[in-house]
Formats: sequence, structure tokens, C-alpha cells
Amino acid sequence: MRPLALIFLLFCLSCCSILMAKDSDSFQMIQDLLQLLQQEQTPLVEGFQHKISGQELNYSSFLPNVDRALITRATDGTMAIEWQSAPLPSKLEGQVLLVWAAGQGVNLGQQPFDLYLNDRYVLTFFQQIQPTMEDVR
Repeated sequence: MRPLALIFLLFCLSCCSILMAKDSDSFQMIQDLLQLLQQEQTPLVEGFQHKISGQELNYSSFLPNVDRALITRATDGTMAIEWQSAPLPSKLEGQVLLVWAAGQGVNLGQQPFDLYLNDRYVLTFFQQIQPTMEDVR
């Protein structure tokens, strides 16, 4: 397994959120991700190349030369962030994993956040103050 894939997997599994997909089972999504990570031929692509829209702030990072972050908050749904990934391989066959650094904090209880890819709904995740393994379904 590639080191970046392992880091991404560990982040996903340790994230303080519940994945709630509207059109597929969240547990199945995690299993599919694990299978993709185990396949050496699955290309990894930098999931964040540059900001398209949204609020930025100064923020320290474990990544070298990164000192800014996009921020969204649980407000009225108008504080969206949007970014573009690095280009996908030109001769893409099969699937690709977009990998990027992300984090979240929580102080308002369970709040929903929707994730879209190319304007297409992918999933909703909820932040949890004290998540347990039973929260991941």
C-alpha cells in the first residue's frame, strides 16, 4: 500500500464524523475505499490544487509550504467552499483516488455537510462531538 493512501485511510477512519450517503450504504463505501487502496494500480491524484471559491484563513499545516486553508461553517448553507484537483491521468482506466488534507472541529453538535463532485451530490457527513465506532455505518 502506498504511504499517501495509508495516511488518507487513517484520516478517514479517525475522522469525527458519520458518513450518511443518500444513494448508497456508508459502510459499503468504506469497504470499497479499502479495496481501492489495496489495489496498487489505483492512481492517486492530489485532490486539492487550487481554490475556486470560499473563505480562506491563515492556518498551519503538516504539509510544507502550506499556510492557508479554506473554511466553511455550519451556518445557513451559504458558506460553501470549492476547489479544483490536480488533473486526472490522461489515459485513465478504471478508478482514481483524490487525496487531500482536511480537518474538522465541532462545537455545535451534529451538523450536516454535503460533498459534491463536479456539481453532483456524493454524500453528507455529520460532525460528532464524541463519535464511537457504532456511529460509522
